[in-house]
Amino acid sequence: YILIKDELKGKFLFHSSIRQGMEQLVQALGKQLEIHVISGDKPRDQEQLKSFFPVNTQFHFNKQPLDKKNYIERLQQNGHRVMMIGDGLNDAGALNEAFVGIALSENLVRFTPSSDVILKAENLRYLNEYYRYMVQGKTFLKWCFAFSLVYNLTGIGFAVSGQLTPLIAAILMPLSSITVISLATLLTVRKRLPALHEE
Repeated sequence: YILIKDELKGKFLFHSSIRQGMEQLVQALGKQLEIHVISGDKPRDQEQLKSFFPVNTQFHFNKQPLDKKNYIERLQQNGHRVMMIGDGLNDAGALNEAFVGIALSENLVRFTPSSDVILKAENLRYLNEYYRYMVQGKTFLKWCFAFSLVYNLTGIGFAVSGQLTPLIAAILMPLSSITVISLATLLTVRKRLPALHEE
């Protein structure tokens, strides 16, 4: 508030700002994943968050670091695989407890809590693309295992029946590994990640 000679002249209102691309990110992730918001802050921004978070999002405010850790632990005990995103040391316990912990950093050279991933904060908006890339990678891995299994079972069948000479077998075995690696590489490189924001 601004007072001049005890007369109110005006006031400043400060509101929390939302990171660029967060609305689109949350809406995209909400179609695939269950979202929970757990924060040590007061719930003054809850209405703003509710305007773009999925309707089934669970909000928890005024939570201590241990509350966050215990909340993640309960979710995982109920069979959920939790991906936790945090941006401070008060999230360290929850990040460590989660199946996947992603620590956000404004500056990658500064100290960050122990986690599976350290992500530059302005690149958080690409998280949905990263997530889809990882899911596709898991699918590609299954394809490669299936190919390898079929290839080797077929080879064993020929070997047991005596139709393969040791020389042919010696050629086909490394060829199997080369084929699987080539297949995995081809499937992976054809899926491009978004260009990252660089300063």
